[in-house]
Amino acid sequence: MRVLWGSRHDEPTYGRSMSHSDDARSTTDPAAALPAWATNLQYETSFDETKQLVVDAIHAWYPNRETEKLDLAKFEGCVAIKDHNWVVVAESPAVGHFFTVGISATGRGAEAIAFKKSAVLTQSTDQLIRDGVHSLEFDHVGRDLEGRLYTIHSMKLRLSELKDPNYYLLAISRPTSFIGMSEEERKFSLNELLIIFQNLDEVDQTISHLDAAGETTKDIAARVGLTSRSIEMRRKKMMETFKVHRPMELIRITIRLQEHGLLPH
Repeated sequence: MRVLWGSRHDEPTYGRSMSHSDDARSTTDPAAALPAWATNLQYETSFDETKQLVVDAIHAWYPNRETEKLDLAKFEGCVAIKDHNWVVVAESPAVGHFFTVGISATGRGAEAIAFKKSAVLTQSTDQLIRDGVHSLEFDHVGRDLEGRLYTIHSMKLRLSELKDPNYYLLAISRPTSFIGMSEEERKFSLNELLIIFQNLDEVDQTISHLDAAGETTKDIAARVGLTSRSIEMRRKKMMETFKVHRPMELIRITIRLQEHGLLPH
């Protein structure tokens, strides 16, 4: 994660979260057509403009929250609002495509996020807001509903002006680029990649599958009974075998084989 900016404010003290009105929630419909920006990554508004538009819309909607539904689908990006327990209370449909594999995140926390590295990042950045950071922006990698990897620009903002524990944190994310295949990956056909993969020992294959699933090095080490250093060394050897230069390229190879039905997900 690369934090671009952040500021600290005094942390308000809240009691137990109140129940949320169903009308205040937006839900994810996996069958809904994606907006153009979600497929071509071309945006009509800048990230800062979108951020201001969302904040203004929330402030305009809030006084009528008991009778009006908050429409987050009209904004260019994945938008979610959380309560002070980090449970999602409103979301745009794009959240389901880029973060929760088509399942609504409403009523759930970080466990709704399918890509484990994104879930861990969500928890750590939420904690920064709880610790007193008022707002922050950062770049990271995420995976969409179809398993493709993207670079994503995200921001989080504490909705301190509302002074309502039910609407505590605003999160906005925008995919900025698709992480495609490198020239090294194109050197091998799918069949050649599969043969190389099948010649890996069982531990290396397990590491590859867990990497593609978003598991951390520490978690993988615990799963296979090795040290984190051993996992890193094995990755380095696999990179040499596949003739790639970065761990992310190994992940893309595994995902590529999975997407073509040559490996189980």
